Amino acid sequence: MPSADSSRPKRWITVAIPLALLLISLDELVTPSHFPEERQRRVLEEGGDGGSNDAAAAQAAALTALDSALSVLDQAAAAQTPTADQQEHKNASSQQQLANTAEEVLTEAQEQATPEQGQPPQATSQQEAAGEQVQEQQASQQQEATSPQQSNTDSTSNRRDEPPPPPKQTREKYFGKIFPETNHVDMPFYLRNTFEPAPLREEDRDIIFFWHIPKTGGQLVKNVMGMCFGLRRAEKLKEPASLEMVHDVIVNVDTSSPEGIAEAHDLGLIDSNMVDFITSSFVLSASSLFTPQHRGRAFTILRHPIDAAASNFYTRKVKHPDLRGKYTLAQYAAKNYYIDNWVTRQLTGTLPHEELTQTQIDRAKNILAAKFFVGIYEHMDETMRQLKAFYKWKALPDQEYCVTDLIHGSNPKFQKTWRGKPARGSNDWAFVANVEKWDMELYYFGLEVFSKQGRIWDADEYSLVETGRGR
Repeated sequence: MPSADSSRPKRWITVAIPLALLLISLDELVTPSHFPEERQRRVLEEGGDGGSNDAAAAQAAALTALDSALSVLDQAAAAQTPTADQQEHKNASSQQQLANTAEEVLTEAQEQATPEQGQPPQATSQQEAAGEQVQEQQASQQQEATSPQQSNTDSTSNRRDEPPPPPKQTREKYFGKIFPETNHVDMPFYLRNTFEPAPLREEDRDIIFFWHIPKTGGQLVKNVMGMCFGLRRAEKLKEPASLEMVHDVIVNVDTSSPEGIAEAHDLGLIDSNMVDFITSSFVLSASSLFTPQHRGRAFTILRHPIDAAASNFYTRKVKHPDLRGKYTLAQYAAKNYYIDNWVTRQLTGTLPHEELTQTQIDRAKNILAAKFFVGIYEHMDETMRQLKAFYKWKALPDQEYCVTDLIHGSNPKFQKTWRGKPARGSNDWAFVANVEKWDMELYYFGLEVFSKQGRIWDADEYSLVETGRGR
């Protein structure tokens, strides 16, 4: 005895053939080719008014017949649902009954939709839409009959245990608030051009802005600036925020978050003359803190994007133990919640869900070259030497070796570790490099800027260790 699955094609044919005949017949009945050319021409010349009532009645009858056909088609599709062997005989009887009903509907439709003599052709858009509806329903039912299992398999195999994608972030949440003096198109407006002369009056002095790109040794740089050169910075150590000096070199104001930057703006931090530099990862928002009287003179430190991504991934695994051993860096970078090309996005005001193009990377390069003195994480000694020369920093008494001690001795967090970075040239390395392709391009551009700076502030003339030879 054949199985229920083997008999399904034959049972489908018994229903499909009458329904196909029904559609073909209805299509032919409403086609203008059934009428003499003279009648078609006369109707067109008369504007289609003659016999309009009869035409409307015939059209309504045809649509009614089509509705009946759709109902039969729904029942036929429902009858095609696979059942157990004990239901096979019942299904066969039901399908034969549906086939007979379809033939009856076909006959009724032919009788109702046949135009009487003198009736104009009515191949209207409504009838065409009804025919399309039948075809769409047939296609939909066929797809539902064949694809549910495959669809469920695909949806669970690739996304199992994966958190849902984050909601689209708003501009203010991702970049911080841009204050009324500027806008994101003009940004960073109040940062002085890198090689523009400094103001002559002390009351108009520039404030240093350190744009801290995550995983580029930011804490080390802040320690060097404070401990070795005595530079005052803003950092909130207690509530509430205030212009109080809570440490020898720290003013109690936060500039590391959008909310803190807004507080710093309200407190008038920049014009207070209480800080020598501010640091923030929110480059556009923090840049808008500066004023015409106290402009920002900025620097940043770049790191190879794959190294930075590996370091960030390592930190996330430490904070979220469930990630340990679950993903490689390449697998993590392939997730839909991974934010790629962070540096380029922050510089150009491009949100994570927005596509980056050559336009954005060109703008990022222009901003970096014009507004930022560039350091390189992989060359921290040379970076600090150039920064010291550029900003004319003077070491505190008995702190001549402070910078080198912090870089190489007393800051173990800065020591380089492998931390799961893919091998250069491997497939994983190539994959992550492609994901971070815009930041890769910006990084190599930054290397060129860094090299040019080194030729301007020559090492023979400007030494990192003050021995009386440097300026």
